[in-house]
Amino acid sequence: MPVAFLGALALLATRTCVSDVAKVELRFAFGDAGAATQSLEVEVFRDDDRDALATFKRVFNQDGATAAVGWKLQLDPGLYTLELRVRYRGRLVTLKKKVEAVGNAAVVVNLESDLQAAVRRPPE
Repeated sequence: MPVAFLGALALLATRTCVSDVAKVELRFAFGDAGAATQSLEVEVFRDDDRDALATFKRVFNQDGATAAVGWKLQLDPGLYTLELRVRYRGRLVTLKKKVEAVGNAAVVVNLESDLQAAVRRPPE
């Protein structure tokens, strides 16, 4: 009987933990900057942790990022930092964005104005 109880408890704990996971789709929107975007690399961090929880990479063809790019992942609910490296107009642009993972949601990360502003600044 104790083995059955432990098995039932483990099953309950697993189902509880799974239901707490947020199924998030990050949608990276480039707008007019998409045609001049050559690549995108994203790392997801939680709090001050320096180990990335997930990494996403995409290289675009000569037409650039012609549409929003989606990335589906499962995260614990909460606030995350995205560190993005985007090759735009031949320059590597580094950005940080905060996003919140809640439930089963799509989170749009708008990059157009950040990318356009980055090429107006002199290179670092």
